[in-house]
Amino acid sequence: MTDVRVQECDDPLALVEHVASSACSLPSDVHIALTGGRAGTAITSEIVRQRTTPVQLWFSDERFVPSHSAERNDHVVSPGPGIPHFV
Repeated sequence: MTDVRVQECDDPLALVEHVASSACSLPSDVHIALTGGRAGTAITSEIVRQRTTPVQLWFSDERFVPSHSAERNDHVVSPGPGIPHFV
């Protein structure tokens, strides 16, 4: 990606909507590195909700939390039908 732009948003919801609509308008495959935090979780959920073609999800958190923690990335997005859930 060589076209880098800075987009300011008025609030977190506007940021989520902007990033999700931008990702969903891409004609090619979308790859998302899952992160923790409210904004990262909200953006990922919105992209998966809007996108009509496959989305590749990658676990990429830089921290470690216990295996049963709600903060783990493997709980961020629930897999859809036919998608394995790795624990």
